[in-house]
Amino acid sequence: MNLSVLVGHKISDDTARNLDAYLCTNGFRKEEAKYRHVRRDIDLVIYYEPAPEYDVSWQYTPEEVIWFVPMTEIVIQSRETEEAHRLNYEMAKQVARLINGVIYDHMARASYNAEGIPFERYGLGERLPGYGSGREFM
Repeated sequence: MNLSVLVGHKISDDTARNLDAYLCTNGFRKEEAKYRHVRRDIDLVIYYEPAPEYDVSWQYTPEEVIWFVPMTEIVIQSRETEEAHRLNYEMAKQVARLINGVIYDHMARASYNAEGIPFERYGLGERLPGYGSGREFM
């Protein structure tokens, strides 16, 4: 399962260092271009997606879901266990708070703020999937 934390600008070096420090002190180890959870029974990886502004998939994402071109994308990827998937959602909120980002759930095709509250789709009053509902598609 993949979640992305998106920002409409490139994050600063200071913000990237703060994120690195946060991850390394909260159960992750750095492995080249990614961070992996230190527990072997939790398959959870966090990495920067290079040049998300050129990723064509964002061109096909409806504006009411993501209303900006992502310039920073941090992908949080979990596999196998429910515990890993739950931690994925929690880490997405933490990362979103640290970088002031928007969480995008690729399974639910919905976006959320750093507290896990869905964004209303341009005032249409549309009921959006609750945070964590992407697990239901697994």
